[in-house]
Amino acid sequence: MDLARVADLLDAALERRAAVAETSDAYRVANGAADGLPGLTLDRYAGHWQLQIFDDALWGDRRALCETVAERFSPKALVAKRRTSPDGSSLEHAETEWFLGEERPRTVVREGRAKLAVDLSDGVNPGLFLDMRDHRLRFGAEMRGRRFLNLFCYTGSFGVHAHLGGAAALKQVDISAKILDRARLNLRLNGHRAGRAEFSRWDSLEFLAWAAKKGLRYDAIVVDPPTFSKNKGKTFRVERDLPGLVSGAAALLAPGGLLLFGTNCSAISVPRLERVVRETLEGRGRSPRLVFSGGQGADFPETAGAKTSHLAVVALEVR
Repeated sequence: MDLARVADLLDAALERRAAVAETSDAYRVANGAADGLPGLTLDRYAGHWQLQIFDDALWGDRRALCETVAERFSPKALVAKRRTSPDGSSLEHAETEWFLGEERPRTVVREGRAKLAVDLSDGVNPGLFLDMRDHRLRFGAEMRGRRFLNLFCYTGSFGVHAHLGGAAALKQVDISAKILDRARLNLRLNGHRAGRAEFSRWDSLEFLAWAAKKGLRYDAIVVDPPTFSKNKGKTFRVERDLPGLVSGAAALLAPGGLLLFGTNCSAISVPRLERVVRETLEGRGRSPRLVFSGGQGADFPETAGAKTSHLAVVALEVR
């Protein structure tokens, strides 16, 4: 391995992220083959950095790669994660090796005006999906005076941006108590101590059905479900269940409300997502207008033919 070449490529990749760095100190520094580094991704979370390795041969060189990253960028913490299992199990349980800062894996990053907690010891994703950053910022800017609902809320970063954007009320729903605790922490970091009613530990599909019966209404709804999940013996697949999810959210959306859908399912492109959401809304007698759409941010360039991560997002105003 030509480590001098690796160092030069990392420097060049970082320079290409200069505009992103003005908005946030959490972003992807290098995205594999698109930055000349096939089999590697490097993410920055303020002073804490994460190197993911997708090639067994490169995993053998992890110490040298970590030394190169440390020499170039002087991170406070640096972790290498092995993502080479063919069955995908490394997505949840990646082999992890600390190079620097094992005793302090947690930090707080800046995203626009938001402060968000991350934890490099917490699986592959430390609590913040970097590729959704631009959509969080744009949607949050539209939240003034709106009653906001965040389904499949994860660590509540959309909720933080809604709060900072002036939302009149927040409701965040997730099935994981641990994740909801992280979402509460993120709101506290941004000057808001959430009340009990602002969080619900609930299956998001079950919440939709319950809220519809109660006649609840929201002015802005975010739906960013997993591609696949199981709960109480039931299986959710976003590609199959997307129309029902759109229909359920539409039942709670007040006239003139904003609806954002996002998915990492590689089978759902941005045009396909917009078409399904539009057709479902129109089938319910609603009139949607596209506000914005897109995929991953500028720090996630892609290489033709390469297996890369994926994101499709559409946001619509619904009459």
